[in-house]
Amino acid sequence: MKAWTRLLQAASALAIVLASSVPTAAAAAAAAVEPGFVRSQAPGPISIPLRQHVPQRSELEHGPAGIRPRGRSRSSKEEVVHWANTHRMHLRQKYRLPDSSSPLRRDPQFDPTALTSPAKAEVRMSNYRHDSSWIARVQIGTPPRSYNLLVDTGSSDCWLGAEKFQLSNSTTFLQTPNAIFDVQYGSGNVSGIMGHDVVRMGSGDVTFVSEKQAIAVASKITSSLSTSPQVAGIMGFAFESLAGVDAPPFWLQANISERRFGIYLQRQLTSLLNVSPDIFAPGGTLTLGGINSSLFVAGSENAVEVLERSYWLVLLDGLSAGNQQVNLSGQQRAAIDTGTTLIGGPDEVIAEMYSKIPGA
Repeated sequence: MKAWTRLLQAASALAIVLASSVPTAAAAAAAAVEPGFVRSQAPGPISIPLRQHVPQRSELEHGPAGIRPRGRSRSSKEEVVHWANTHRMHLRQKYRLPDSSSPLRRDPQFDPTALTSPAKAEVRMSNYRHDSSWIARVQIGTPPRSYNLLVDTGSSDCWLGAEKFQLSNSTTFLQTPNAIFDVQYGSGNVSGIMGHDVVRMGSGDVTFVSEKQAIAVASKITSSLSTSPQVAGIMGFAFESLAGVDAPPFWLQANISERRFGIYLQRQLTSLLNVSPDIFAPGGTLTLGGINSSLFVAGSENAVEVLERSYWLVLLDGLSAGNQQVNLSGQQRAAIDTGTTLIGGPDEVIAEMYSKIPGA
């Protein structure tokens, strides 16, 4: 794998990372959550609404994504190079990119015909920090308390900051003896204790429950990942092989009838750009247990094979800048990741893409 030298900030928080060789696989989806949760007797798919939080300038410049915000003054060449190199390193670490090519491996469990599901839950999501992150409400513990967690299809763990999740507030939290949580993300690392508790996620009429969901309580968080007053942590939606502990993520462990989810990401309205930073904006829908067919035109579905059960990694069919095609230099794989705003790729692919953009 050739070194990654340039990064393109995406307009939305759904990022695609191109790699000529990535040892893991991935695919993702997200939505939003209603404040109230009711256990369903016959659980099926749930859609959870998302909301968007509008940040202050300091949050934009130093937030978890570590991106350069829209409207920021032009940086010097040295600052741009430093920014690009930093995020190149973050992407290589997050996706465990090797220095040389490796053959593609395909997921033997892939079934392109599995496009239907009996029931589902719709969870509203929030758009946070100007299309930087999408947040869903999750209930954890006994009695259940609601927390805003970042929906991340690029990781598999569920963790909360220790200042947000007080162990004494839940009678069902059980710490795992001698277990340490220490995970490296693209923009920093998180460490703390491990345990398990009751986790609920869904909408008013249908809620999915994981009675003993592995969760981490983080006491040390890299500054670039530090949670804001409104966000408590991260809920991972990738596969178990990426987890920092030997435990499946919520979407694979909860009482969901069909192990699928769908994500509709809603952009922040221009009219909301200048509202209070404490306001969450509508951010779309997370559908648990299936897909929401009302969000796309019937017959427009396109089944894409997931190459491995780690990241949501798929083959990229093509790339264009304007009306000009970009040479992908053979087969390229793309990791679909709602937890980052970056688009990155091999040197020659990104260089050619920029060459087709006037003024780039």
